[in-house]
Amino acid sequence: FFGSDSSCVAVQRLMKDLKAFRKDGKKFGLDGGPRNDNLFLWDIKLIDIPESKLSKDLETFAKRHNTEPCINLEMMFPPDYPMSPPFVRVTTPRFKFLTGHVTIGGSICMEMLTKSGWTPTNDIENILVQIRCEILSDPNAQLDLNNANTAYTQSEARAAFQRMVQRYGWDKS
Repeated sequence: FFGSDSSCVAVQRLMKDLKAFRKDGKKFGLDGGPRNDNLFLWDIKLIDIPESKLSKDLETFAKRHNTEPCINLEMMFPPDYPMSPPFVRVTTPRFKFLTGHVTIGGSICMEMLTKSGWTPTNDIENILVQIRCEILSDPNAQLDLNNANTAYTQSEARAAFQRMVQRYGWDKS
């Protein structure tokens, strides 16, 4: 269920974070939770996107692909969470290059998700609210509507994250 190398501290913290997320997440435009009861792997949707170029792109994408207008994220937690940050990436839809604080590989460009910017007091809801704010604060954020239904892979997201960490001189997680 949790994996043999999972620490009790991580499980306890993830359970606490899950309880808070289920209580308040939707009021912050967040939905989702653990995938198949795996506390260390979560599927999250950023929902209720305010009127913007991005929201129009999401509506177009949703109509074309018979889905809801949301941004799908995947969160992977390390066994020593909350001492180390989760790895967070967009799975779908694909963003236009260098918009929305989303890397070309789908990882999120935020120092708080690196060892140098991370603090164990961050909880899941706080992380996701900040990610949502970063994505939505970019007035140029838009989807690559020609390729929006092509999911980002975990390997391309991790590679892009490492390039970003090197580019900005942040400590990698």
